[in-house]
Amino acid sequence: MSDIVFKVTKEDINSFFPICNNCKNHLQGLKCLAFEIIPNNIISGESIHTIPLKNQSNNIVFEPLND
Repeated sequence: MSDIVFKVTKEDINSFFPICNNCKNHLQGLKCLAFEIIPNNIISGESIHTIPLKNQSNNIVFEPLND
């Protein structure tokens, strides 16, 4: 049995996390200043994260890169 390896490019990351990639607080991949791991409801677009979420340990929210 062989291992399957997936190569993820920067373009893949941008298409998977478009909301996060447009935020000042996004660090890389699934990491940002607000969360150690960005929750699924933000990645999916279910929450636009303009107010802190219940499980958040800080008050950091989405801030557009262009502001």
